[in-house]
Amino acid sequence: MTVLIAVQRLRDVGNAEAGALIIPAKYAVLWGLNMGKVVIKIKALPKDTSSDVDKTVGAIKSFLSKYGSVYKVEVQPLAFGLTVIIVTIVADEDQGTSKLEEAFSSFTDASLSISEVSRAPDF
Repeated sequence: MTVLIAVQRLRDVGNAEAGALIIPAKYAVLWGLNMGKVVIKIKALPKDTSSDVDKTVGAIKSFLSKYGSVYKVEVQPLAFGLTVIIVTIVADEDQGTSKLEEAFSSFTDASLSISEVSRAPDF
């Protein structure tokens, strides 16, 4: 997935009618636009109910640290002894999520999926 940025520009200088210009994020730096951070929530379902949750959380944290900063980890009961692990990471906006989603197939301890993506507030 290529991240696109909408930039306001003037279509016609004479009548000052504003339009949107969509440019790929990798070219945004050339235009002087600052790329932000995105917050990605990832849902992890362990493959087996008998697996050690703490060990799985550690494996997920080390796996996801290649793609962004691990911000928060929540372990919640789901049903019938199953637990769901929700990991929140903060990554650069220009990277998008496609590389992360492709890497999910190589992780064997749990089934990973992106549940939410939002832009991080500027501080």
